[in-house]
Amino acid sequence: MPVTHVALLKEDNKTSLMNLPFFIYQIALLVIINLFFVKKGRFFMISILFFITLFFVEYTCHKKITNGIGTNNIYNWWFPVEFIFYGFFLIKGDSKNKHFKITILLSLIYLPFVLIFYAFFQDQKLFSSITYQVGELYLLFLITLRIKSILKEDYLRNPFRTPVVWLIIGLLFSNLGSLMHLSATNYLAVQDINLLNALRKLNVILTIVLYCCITVYFYFEWKNQKSLI
Repeated sequence: MPVTHVALLKEDNKTSLMNLPFFIYQIALLVIINLFFVKKGRFFMISILFFITLFFVEYTCHKKITNGIGTNNIYNWWFPVEFIFYGFFLIKGDSKNKHFKITILLSLIYLPFVLIFYAFFQDQKLFSSITYQVGELYLLFLITLRIKSILKEDYLRNPFRTPVVWLIIGLLFSNLGSLMHLSATNYLAVQDINLLNALRKLNVILTIVLYCCITVYFYFEWKNQKSLI
């Protein structure tokens, strides 16, 4: 989110599998996992709706980009939704109720900021790097809260068998990578285009890593639920 980054990298078919970027197939897999392996409940409904919407957003934007049609207007509205979903995804299961309240508060600050910025300052034909970077900072702050919460638990489990640790790893690498990429874009576009292209490719790789980590998250969630039966 991390996250999804066709808008940040107009990749050619060299990064595609059967004419689609690999991470779109990963999203389709996450939809299937949610349908058949995620415990039914309130989060299940939100999660399945999110990943189905994510799939259609990425598929639609890929087709538009292939046909030379701009997608910034779609991504400008989608990315805030993505950041907020991952924020609550992180906090889900956190034993500290105050972290949930902080997440709600930050979301209620971030969303109006996005709406006001779009209403008065943003040309929707251009990608809004400002609202995107603010969203990344929002998510990185929540990642920090979640890590602190895990470290303060009375019983420290094997981190590589703990579902939320995989979610943290994926979101942390993905968001740090894209934050570094966006922060340096204007400078590198003039000073070192090769490095900029390398960061763009890294950003796509980190998106794939993110969805791999989310898949592992759901695997351990399923395994933990199975052990309780």
